[in-house]
Amino acid sequence: MKKDFTIMPAILETKRRFLGKKLKLAESFAKETQIDVVDGALVPKISWPYTANMFDHLFKRFSLFYKGKMELHLMVKNNEAFLEEFGSLGCTRAISQVESDDIEWFIDKSKKYGFKEIGISVMLETPLRMYRGYLPKVSSVQFMSIDHVGIQGDPFNRRVLDKIRKVRSEFPDIEIAVDGGVCTENIKDLYQAGARRFAVGSCIFKSEKPKDKFKELNALLK
Repeated sequence: MKKDFTIMPAILETKRRFLGKKLKLAESFAKETQIDVVDGALVPKISWPYTANMFDHLFKRFSLFYKGKMELHLMVKNNEAFLEEFGSLGCTRAISQVESDDIEWFIDKSKKYGFKEIGISVMLETPLRMYRGYLPKVSSVQFMSIDHVGIQGDPFNRRVLDKIRKVRSEFPDIEIAVDGGVCTENIKDLYQAGARRFAVGSCIFKSEKPKDKFKELNALLK
């Protein structure tokens, strides 16, 4: 039976060398990786490469040695500042927080920058009425399943399960992803609620054996 889910290592780093190290590690066992970009404005944390020289030649080199798919998750106020550069790196999917200042611009213009798929991401406190109208215009919706967005290691909040079920019942064809606190103790519940894409950060990278943890997560859904 064909696998109907995707588990992606999620990388949120503040230093370039750690980003490169994690990309290399992720490539050894995963076909897709999510890169988080946080500007310190939409949420408090700031991630690399949100600096004055954020898109220098070293970052471009990452896209040359990394052969898997890269997904971009923007947790920023202004999406326009990032799309062109990351599109040129070969990221195939772009996801923006629906709470950003220019979400309608993002939905309308992302494919122009080379992204094949676009999605929106939703914080726990954001009600469905605030983003229902966007769902027919995107290929996926990602639910943040932690209270403090932009911080890997924050505990999973089970309230996300009802949010997933509600969107799944109203929009049966949309792809649903989850990001935040995903690990072995909750991934089955998330799948049963309707999620099919899972961005997993600390559960994989803080494990003593990240590759084995990735295999364990996949085995739970087979």
